[in-house]
Amino acid sequence: MNIVDGTTAASLVAFLVTLIAALYKFVRPIVTTKVESATSQKTKNALELGLKLSDAIVPEMAVMQDLSGSDRKKEAIRFVNDQLQKNGYKVDVSALSALVEQAYQAYKTTGGDNHKTIEVVTDEPAKGDD
Repeated sequence: MNIVDGTTAASLVAFLVTLIAALYKFVRPIVTTKVESATSQKTKNALELGLKLSDAIVPEMAVMQDLSGSDRKKEAIRFVNDQLQKNGYKVDVSALSALVEQAYQAYKTTGGDNHKTIEVVTDEPAKGDD
């Protein structure tokens, strides 16, 4: 009677191990896909928010004449990073730099670049044009 109980127990253990392995093999790709999807969606959300923050801060930084261009960019990156972290997102600094640069390029195309020289046209003739 002990041999039968031992064989039944061993068969049950083998069955459970096989079942667990099969379930793992079946469920793992589904779980992995869900995790990757959630991670990529969170990353996408972080980058979208980062671009909106960059678009907001670039015009503010552009008027700060006391800072050099590189210092303005560093401050913009710092601001965007701080705001993203407050919202639970962590983004690589190189990605933040790219977002700020993208926002700056968009700002320039709308005429917001304060580095352009402005010609003042007057009706007065220039000296020596008598």
